[in-house]
Amino acid sequence: MKLIGKKNKNGALRDAEKTAEDAPPTSESSENSENLNNSDLNNSENSKSSEDSKNSEKSKKEIGDIGEKAAVKYLKKKNYTIIDTNARVGHSEIDIIALKDDTLAFIEVKTRSVAEGGELLVRPAYAVNKSKAAYLIRGVDGYIAKEHEKYSKYFKRIDIIEVYLKRDGKKLVCSDIMHFENAVRRR
Repeated sequence: MKLIGKKNKNGALRDAEKTAEDAPPTSESSENSENLNNSDLNNSENSKSSEDSKNSEKSKKEIGDIGEKAAVKYLKKKNYTIIDTNARVGHSEIDIIALKDDTLAFIEVKTRSVAEGGELLVRPAYAVNKSKAAYLIRGVDGYIAKEHEKYSKYFKRIDIIEVYLKRDGKKLVCSDIMHFENAVRRR
């Protein structure tokens, strides 16, 4: 994925935007976010104040887990078959591996929560920078090498799913999902 923008001292992009050539082929917003707000997605007990939980590693993991569950549910609604979740390959982890028709999709899920009335300054997908893309590609290559016979006949691609969460009382619920197919490509 080619991104344009300025990097801060930690290497993160700000004011980033994709170039036209790298615009994802499809971008789907959840048709009905109400369907994604089921209790199986709302198991977060984040009753801490936002100041207490901002830097909490546990709350980041909880947010990520809620996002991954929402992404799995979304993919199933779109007729994907889930092959694996949180697949470890060497030092890499692939959030979701899913199959649809003749395509094996390796999916990175990026989840962000938005405070009441707040708005995100940078899209979650922009967290997939060059080094993260290389990490994903290594993971996919390792998985394919390990499972070559099983999946050799399928097209392979790396997708990104953005999950947006909002507070509903003390719970975090999914408010929107964006799916970018073939978002990470080899150069």
